[in-house]
Amino acid sequence: MAQKDYYQILGVSKTATADEIKKAYRKLAMKYHPDVSKEANAEAKIKEVNEAYEILGDPEKRKSYDQFGQAGPEQMRYRQQYQQSGQGSYQQFTTMEDLFEAFFRANAQQQQQRQQYQNQQQYQYNNRPRRRSGGFIGFIIQLLIMSFLFRMWFSLFGL
Repeated sequence: MAQKDYYQILGVSKTATADEIKKAYRKLAMKYHPDVSKEANAEAKIKEVNEAYEILGDPEKRKSYDQFGQAGPEQMRYRQQYQQSGQGSYQQFTTMEDLFEAFFRANAQQQQQRQQYQNQQQYQYNNRPRRRSGGFIGFIIQLLIMSFLFRMWFSLFGL
């Protein structure tokens, strides 16, 4: 299958802005529209122009096309389908920056999960049922009761 140059199809340079691409697309769409054009291959041309604009009009697809050529958008579509199917989180690292970003993002997520777990543990610790103590007054009352019981004991047995 021959590689298509979408920039050449739209008649723009590789450094063209989004507005320039949009203008070129509109111009060609008006020229090759089946209702307007009398050319025999107008339908094939408009499909080709639409395909080119679909790729170059979307910044993400354009970036992928610039990096990988015509296989780029296909590869991106497969990756999106794979991620949506829930079978894994495939990620392609195109630069070292992407790799570091993914690593530190994962590290930040782990730290956030760890913090949530610690907060949950702290909440459970703070809200656990506690044994009530009487404080200082309760301690004094316990001493008085104990001394009373000891006196009773000693007086019963004559000690």
